Amino acid sequence: MANLFITRYSSIKHGIASANGKTIFNNNAHEASDFLKELYLFLKTDYPKFYKMDTQSQLGIMTAQLLFNESHLPGKYEEACIGVVLSNSAASEDTDSKYLTTLEEEDYFPSPSLFVYTLPNIVSGELCIRYKIKGENNFFISDCFDSTILCQNITYLMKYTITKACVAGWVNYKDGILDAFLFTIEQEAGNNKQLLNSEILNTLYSN
Repeated sequence: MANLFITRYSSIKHGIASANGKTIFNNNAHEASDFLKELYLFLKTDYPKFYKMDTQSQLGIMTAQLLFNESHLPGKYEEACIGVVLSNSAASEDTDSKYLTTLEEEDYFPSPSLFVYTLPNIVSGELCIRYKIKGENNFFISDCFDSTILCQNITYLMKYTITKACVAGWVNYKDGILDAFLFTIEQEAGNNKQLLNSEILNTLYSN
């Protein structure tokens, strides 16, 4: 199998939104949801459905927007040849707790709009809808960012399926903290020329 390369990466954490290691937006003064809405406006994003999503899906969408802002990956490959491999530690805990509150209220009116987001992999679905990705889709729950799991699954998809490129990473929202890191994998090196391996992913995630 040909080498696999990390061609782009983006992150949102500590009040900073960045792409390929460059700070794009910095505002640590607001709560998570407000930060994401400000970033949405700053990037001139045109996707009204964003405002109907839970915070974790908004986090995934905005990290992907940073990732694809100067990239044509979604248009470079056939829709069925782009895969998605994501993970987090919180599952859908934030939305689960909000939905539980609607069940416990005196008038007992479960919220359908919240129920939709009580699956951790809904963020993967939102990314696929937004960027018209129709390939393989995997989501894993782990205690912390696990680069080994990501590398293994990306390699498997690109070796044994029709996957030609992959969007992968970590999208985690818990206790009001935004923590996301996404990257694209291709068989062509691109400008970054960084081979896919767990050590490099750990370094990029930590920076």
